[in-house]
Amino acid sequence: MKRKISKQDKEYNKKLRAIKTLASKALKQGVKLKCSPGRKFLKNVSAGRLVKCGNSEAVVLESTDTSCIVIVTKHKSDDSFYLGTRRWGPESEVELLD
Repeated sequence: MKRKISKQDKEYNKKLRAIKTLASKALKQGVKLKCSPGRKFLKNVSAGRLVKCGNSEAVVLESTDTSCIVIVTKHKSDDSFYLGTRRWGPESEVELLD
């Protein structure tokens, strides 16, 4: 005997197929990030530049594909925990201060 599929199941299956199609298309195309106007990605900033990201000001030491090493010189809350050498993500949006 043939199983009857309810209207609700048909709608669910249709939405599920649409999600699978969208996800597979996104995986094939990859992620294309764009920066906000007036900002740069941290990976595109040369070493020795002073940058601001959120509440912190830092000097860029080194950039790699996976992380960027910076020295945080100022923080809004003046807490010593945030100061010193840190690793930030290369896709962090920063403002150049020089």
